[in-house]
Amino acid sequence: MMKKILSYISIFLLLTSININAKTNVIDDNFAQSCFSFYHGLFHEYYGGINLDNVADFNYLVAQCQAMFE
Repeated sequence: MMKKILSYISIFLLLTSININAKTNVIDDNFAQSCFSFYHGLFHEYYGGINLDNVADFNYLVAQCQAMFE
């Protein structure tokens, strides 16, 4: 009886940790996407869009923002 209970608890903990890990990955992806969206909107508002003159700055800012969430 005790082995059954322990096996159920082990399976429950395993499934819970898998679910939490999956949710964490989704949250990280959302933050990464929000960095891109934030700077994309900012560049369109202030610079009229992303062009060859400012694409390096845009990429740098997005990379720095995403690095904060890693």
